Amino acid sequence: MVIDRFHANNHRIMNNENKSILMATSADANDWTMTTLEVYYNTLVKYLGFEDVGRIIATGCYVRMDIENSDYPKLAYLLGKSL
Repeated sequence: MVIDRFHANNHRIMNNENKSILMATSADANDWTMTTLEVYYNTLVKYLGFEDVGRIIATGCYVRMDIENSDYPKLAYLLGKSL
């Protein structure tokens, strides 16, 4: 979302060996829930020349406790630690 809001400045960060992570939550747990988001993310990463280093797609999370009682926080921690 930040990149989208700074479109006029994208040229300053393009192809700069930047890394990118997609982290998103959704209450819906259908397999197609995040499809459009991931396509948009893939487009931004490709356009800007960033390296996609991981994704945490947390579906089925209606309330905070759903996230806290899942593996998503641990996965996010491990992904961050791996950088």
